[in-house]
Amino acid sequence: MAISFGLAVDVDAAFPELIERARTGEALGFGTIYVPDHARPWRQDPIPGGIWFDGWTVLSAFAMATSSARVGTLVTNPVLRPPGLVVREALAVDHLSSGRLQLGIGTGIAGFDHEAAGIEYWSLEERLARFGDYVTFVDEALRSTGESFSAGGRFFAGRLTGLPPPVQSPRPPITVAGASKGVRAVAVERAECWNTHGAFGVAPEDLVTHLASLNADVSSRCEASGRDPSDLRRSVLLFGSLSPWTRRGRLAELVTAMSAIGFEELVVFWPWNDEDRSVFEHDTGDLTTFAP
Repeated sequence: MAISFGLAVDVDAAFPELIERARTGEALGFGTIYVPDHARPWRQDPIPGGIWFDGWTVLSAFAMATSSARVGTLVTNPVLRPPGLVVREALAVDHLSSGRLQLGIGTGIAGFDHEAAGIEYWSLEERLARFGDYVTFVDEALRSTGESFSAGGRFFAGRLTGLPPPVQSPRPPITVAGASKGVRAVAVERAECWNTHGAFGVAPEDLVTHLASLNADVSSRCEASGRDPSDLRRSVLLFGSLSPWTRRGRLAELVTAMSAIGFEELVVFWPWNDEDRSVFEHDTGDLTTFAP
């Protein structure tokens, strides 16, 4: 199984530094450079004077600053962005990148994003129902071959006009991200790629087994729906107990473990401190060594 690597870049630095991160990732051989989509830093409470830019704006800059790596969201946030807005942003970045956009969509679970948007926190049932409507709207709008698109879902309805055709055909590929049964069902129905980091609350020693179980369920869902399981790419976001930057050689171990349970893309974070940066520079010096 061919292994590819994605690099998730937090938008917490000045633009020259962010551009350097993207270009460094591309030069190292990362196949996709990703950005998050939150209203503020997601790992910790905001630091006074700290920087946190808009993810899609940074992604546009990455599209212009790179030439071969794909660029994408991991993940676009339905709490902050109506689907019609995401369609236009996706089409713009697809054109800016000459067809290198990978559109990741998540359910949006952070309470601080709801606070920023001025809306009440959604129940799990409502969140999943909204998510299904959201991905359907985005998927079908991006596939629209005309200049206008109309939809009337339970949560998202509207009419878009003046849509340019996407560069990629039939549309930019979609990654659906999450671990819940509802998200996995949407991934099987609508996406080209499924991404997960497992689930919160799973013990570190059980996480690989848990990921294998989730992945097997996705394959079973594909088969039940008549879809070839190999047609849906599998991607895993490595952080927390699966961080590859805890020590040298850890990345190679994770490549072996994740590929053994069927994941084709490993997404790692740009290192968050000098110690992680040292391991990152050592273990990503030649990503081609991980090729089968």
